[in-house]
Amino acid sequence: MARAEPGSQDTGSRVLDGKTGLLVPPMDPSALADGVTTILRDLCMLRTFGEQARERTQRSFSVDTMVRDYELLFRRLLADSTRAARLSVKGWLREIRLEHDHHLRNQRLRRLEKKEDPRIHDIRRAEQRRRAASAAGEHARDM
Repeated sequence: MARAEPGSQDTGSRVLDGKTGLLVPPMDPSALADGVTTILRDLCMLRTFGEQARERTQRSFSVDTMVRDYELLFRRLLADSTRAARLSVKGWLREIRLEHDHHLRNQRLRRLEKKEDPRIHDIRRAEQRRRAASAAGEHARDM
């Protein structure tokens, strides 16, 4: 059980309503009581929420995932510091826009993964081709 943030359906990445738990409005004791009663009456639902939450936690919040994410961050910071030294201001702004676009694409992929959208595999392949083409272009430009 978790309470939904006022004015928002988002609880960060803690509880996915109906998948890993139930969300109830804040400051609503009757909704909380209804949610607890619903879960206690349906032990299959409770078990399913627990299994899905465990799988999601292992996939999204494991030590391996955290280490990989920090490693990517450090690599990006190191690459940005050397890249910034050799790019003009205009080039640096272009790099920032590209990084922002990449971040938005990753957010979209995560949303599709949450929905288990079948298009995710096609989108991932297209993203890999785009990265390879971009890397080849940067390599040629650096020479």
